[in-house]
Amino acid sequence: MWNMNLWTKITIVAALGICLWLPAAETQAANSWEWSVTPYLWTTSIGATVKENGVVISDNDVAFSDLFSNLDFAFAFHAEGRRGRAGLLFDFFYVDLSNSETVPEHQDPGSPPPGSVVDLDIEQLILEGGGFYRLSGEETGLDLLFGLRWIGMDEVINVTLPLPPNPTKTQKSSPNLTDGFLGLRYVGQIGNKWGYSIRGDVATGGTELTLNGQAFFKYQIGQSGKYGLLLGYRYMNLELKERVEGVDIETDLTYSGPVFGFMFKW
Repeated sequence: MWNMNLWTKITIVAALGICLWLPAAETQAANSWEWSVTPYLWTTSIGATVKENGVVISDNDVAFSDLFSNLDFAFAFHAEGRRGRAGLLFDFFYVDLSNSETVPEHQDPGSPPPGSVVDLDIEQLILEGGGFYRLSGEETGLDLLFGLRWIGMDEVINVTLPLPPNPTKTQKSSPNLTDGFLGLRYVGQIGNKWGYSIRGDVATGGTELTLNGQAFFKYQIGQSGKYGLLLGYRYMNLELKERVEGVDIETDLTYSGPVFGFMFKW
């Protein structure tokens, strides 16, 4: 069941109120909506720290150069529509990551003994839906962002002890979390072919805290403006906490790296 606290409920009410108010307040709306869809590749490095009852069980930093040996599957796309000042946005990100590490000689008290093998498998889906309000009402300007971010995750930790008969301890966590987010984005233009956008938002509710930031450049292909290349950088940090069978599991996930995409507009 989704974990929805007061912050999330307030964000939902505020988002619904703004969605109802925007059409009535829109005085410079165009006759039709403008839409874009951008499949993209997030060439991210991933940091994952997992604690059980405050003790670090796994601490992985997977650089992009090593990612494909640990990455089972990933897919992402972004969709957006705007009419005048009002707009809608949707983002989909899925990653399935597995990694294995051996506990070193020096570790935190309470961690698995040296030589233990820790296998970590994280499957995560992040869905984001919301809206924006462009203060200028023009093609460029400052956007107020609001919406919900749903995070579904399956996390499996297997710890195999170094001494025979090499018993394995398995801990599973499957949180489904809903956050409300608020943020700002600035969309600008450089000449006829280049554009850019800078975004930052903060979210909480199901997660303890999620920070998201990105900066993108867009290059228009051809004269129609229907196609474009996207390149930039994105950072996201999620702090998750769940209690499973009497064990407090804390997961700190950091995604950061370049983004490449191809945009379709109509």
